[in-house]
Amino acid sequence: MNYLWINNISAMYLMLPIGKRFCIEQKIPISIFVMPLAFCALIGGMLTAMGTQPNMIILERRKQELGIAAGIFYDTPLALLVAVTSITTIHLLARRMFSSSV
Repeated sequence: MNYLWINNISAMYLMLPIGKRFCIEQKIPISIFVMPLAFCALIGGMLTAMGTQPNMIILERRKQELGIAAGIFYDTPLALLVAVTSITTIHLLARRMFSSSV
């Protein structure tokens, strides 16, 4: 089975034209779409070592210094906790955060 791995910035770049078209069609400010997309890209980047460049650098440095090789999903359990907490917080505060843009 083949998998496609892309980092968070690439995924966000691919979603921007879709979001822009959606916002134009629905006549809503693009900030309503872009800000949550940015948050999701940052949160999603933490889930794997491939998600962001700092994750890859830290894992390589750890391997060099400590001799401990970590897998691609090494940080996923902690990142899932951060992701769930972040998404819950964003969901609870979304109306307050975006009320001034609507």
